[in-house]
Amino acid sequence: VVSQDGPVTVTARDGTPVDIAGKPVVAACGIARPAAFVGTLERSAAEVVELVGFPDHVRYTPKDMGELARRVAEKQAQALV
Repeated sequence: VVSQDGPVTVTARDGTPVDIAGKPVVAACGIARPAAFVGTLERSAAEVVELVGFPDHVRYTPKDMGELARRVAEKQAQALV
């Protein structure tokens, strides 16, 4: 992934690099400008099938994570980013 600040590597929970190019992903973020985040993902060639926005600086709850997992399954996405 390339951002304004240079290259960014997408990694799995275990730290292994993940190639999201051409793959459907659900994007979730709690930042002030989610469009910039989505743009970064699109420049990486990821197929953003849904954007789930949260308030800026959110602390994700177990309920939030369950909802995100449901959306990943529903959209048949290969990743949550």
